[in-house]
Amino acid sequence: MALLLLALFLAPAIAAPEPAPLLVRSSLPTWLDYVPQLAFDGRQDSYFWSHRPPKAGDCFTLRFVQPVNLNKAEAQTGRSDGLDPLEHGVLETSIDGETFTNPVPFENGSAVLDGGGRAVRALRIRATEDGTFWLAVREIDLETTPALPAFQYPFEVRLDCSEAPDLAVWAQQIPDLLERWWPVMAEML
Repeated sequence: MALLLLALFLAPAIAAPEPAPLLVRSSLPTWLDYVPQLAFDGRQDSYFWSHRPPKAGDCFTLRFVQPVNLNKAEAQTGRSDGLDPLEHGVLETSIDGETFTNPVPFENGSAVLDGGGRAVRALRIRATEDGTFWLAVREIDLETTPALPAFQYPFEVRLDCSEAPDLAVWAQQIPDLLERWWPVMAEML
């Protein structure tokens, strides 16, 4: 309680951090602490790592809270030792966050997409065939207007509603809320 009161007292003197401008989602399960946000932390030595090989249709998606003008996107998969790249897949954009177009195929674990300055709501990596190895998404570099900050405090929200199935619909909203506001809370703490 004292920490909260101190934070509220000091809040006017501290520049307020902004909530995260994007959400990262993967249809692949996460291995240990190799969470999806690690693919957008600005570091080449960290990565998201799946707990199984991708199946055709599996996706790794960045959803922007507000549309951004995308000039260029580069996705690098595979760990630094070259293992676990995306074997068969595309990098795609969406102007509405639902319908994806402009697929660019991955070659040797990487894909570069020219966004042409278009306003987009989402960017995704989609497996086009079943893979044989787990997937590591090392980094997604974006050139956007406005520029998007990398995650400084990567984490993942995992909810289990098996003992309270009546809360499942409500609980689906919680990960987005927590992931957007975690940077603010972490910076204040």
